[in-house]
Amino acid sequence: MGPRDDFDEFFLANHAALVRTMTVIIGDAALAEDVVQEAFQRA
Repeated sequence: MGPRDDFDEFFLANHAALVRTMTVIIGDAALAEDVVQEAFQRA
């Protein structure tokens, strides 16, 4: 298992919860998805 696999596992384990959290904060599910996607891309 390498760094890529670790990141993939982290992504799968946290993506949905982060989108839900950002949806509550932002109030827009589509924008929340974009924000979370951007954050993961930068990571």
